Amino acid sequence: MPESPAPGHQPESRPVRDVADGYVSALAELDPILATALGLRPGEDRLPDLSPAGQDAMDDLARTTLADLAGVTGDLGGDQRPMSPPPSGPTSIRQRRRPTRP
Repeated sequence: MPESPAPGHQPESRPVRDVADGYVSALAELDPILATALGLRPGEDRLPDLSPAGQDAMDDLARTTLADLAGVTGDLGGDQRPMSPPPSGPTSIRQRRRPTRP
């Protein structure tokens, strides 16, 4: 996940990327199917825990990640351009009108 810096090169501060990388790593541990789909493969012999305890672990991960992101301050780096407005018109198959049959 995190890329190794070139020899003799100091990695730049990437607090948001660090939080995101940590989230993906923890999520891959909780959901081995997702990990395999992402090519991470930490537990190819396991399945996700679909019990209430497994859902609690997913909820805890989401809360922790959001708290970590809320604590990120300073220069966030990266692209500072404003986001594009959402597309107009139907954005999903369910919102599109089906053609009427003659």
